[in-house]
Amino acid sequence: MASTRRAPRTMLEYLIQQRERTYEEMADAFLRLEEPAAISARHLGRLARGERGSAGATPATRRALQAMFGMPLEELLRPWTPELVIARPATDDGSLVLPSPGNERSLIRMAAERARRFTLLAAESTTPEAVEQLRDDVQRLALAYPQRPLTELLGDMVETQDTLFALLGRVFKGSQPLE
Repeated sequence: MASTRRAPRTMLEYLIQQRERTYEEMADAFLRLEEPAAISARHLGRLARGERGSAGATPATRRALQAMFGMPLEELLRPWTPELVIARPATDDGSLVLPSPGNERSLIRMAAERARRFTLLAAESTTPEAVEQLRDDVQRLALAYPQRPLTELLGDMVETQDTLFALLGRVFKGSQPLE
């Protein structure tokens, strides 16, 4: 007798279901991240079911969920609807959850963003072109901020911030200490 899966209540619950993992397995996966984080299966389940909001989440929990699922906690805790589905890695082997019909633009935009970020971070050093690209990204976001809902811009803002911090970290890591 086939078991029917409960409709997800949040985007987080949907993404966990797509990976076909239990909360315990996902909690273990957080310990294997580049920046390991301890999130109990019980807490993860409460977040996924929408029983806990983002207000009480620690910065470590926020970073771990962002690293694991590629989106901010607020977006992960939104009530799930089929319209929210965009392409995301569904399994550890990198296979994708394809977008629902009509979300092809989301898939194309995500691919373009990943390619842009790779180009910026792949260079040996921070080039003038990379700095110019980041300036253009920040300017685009600054102009869009008063005209579009924050929920539409938040993913781009977080991605741009992560890229900027990675580039700054590379610059400061290679610089000589002040004497």
